[in-house]
Amino acid sequence: MGKKRENLYQVACLRLFEATHKGAVAENVGNHPNAYFSSSRQYMKDTDKKKATNALGSAPEKPAPET
Repeated sequence: MGKKRENLYQVACLRLFEATHKGAVAENVGNHPNAYFSSSRQYMKDTDKKKATNALGSAPEKPAPET
């Protein structure tokens, strides 16, 4: 909030993005609201993809059918 009070809105926006999107690349986030949205959507897609990959990789294998 300190950056907002100092009228540093772009920096405040960048800090908010970094706080709410752990490990994301915050490139051009503070330049325009659409850039924030696009970066956030990409982060969510990447996060969902990682979760799906991890879920598939950790699923127990089905036993082979007995013959």
